[in-house]
Amino acid sequence: MHDYKSIEKNLTSLTNYFAEHALHDGRFQEVRELIEQHGEYGEAYHLLCYLIMQNQLTIPNDIYQTIVELGKQMEVDETAWLTLTALIKTYGQNEMDQDRTRGNQIHYVRNTITGALDDFKFTR
Repeated sequence: MHDYKSIEKNLTSLTNYFAEHALHDGRFQEVRELIEQHGEYGEAYHLLCYLIMQNQLTIPNDIYQTIVELGKQMEVDETAWLTLTALIKTYGQNEMDQDRTRGNQIHYVRNTITGALDDFKFTR
């Protein structure tokens, strides 16, 4: 048996989170309408995953885990969330390295799926 209140709450939270990061894409309102007005949680979930992918929105690992857990709870085919794995941005062990020779700290983000590094920041 599905806990529809929990599904609706989590789906709405995810939609709001990603809508804030893709302000130019008004189609997140369509996801809200599917949830609030029609109770079409499966359609809303698939549209949300599609919009995340189409907008190439970075997904923090904890948010991705919520997407996966929600998909499993809703018994959605795993391909819906597996297509998003390239967008996961996690903070690996090497998030902060110390440049001991100069006393600088180098902060960066490493994608544990692709190994790509991004968001370099140098601080003293």
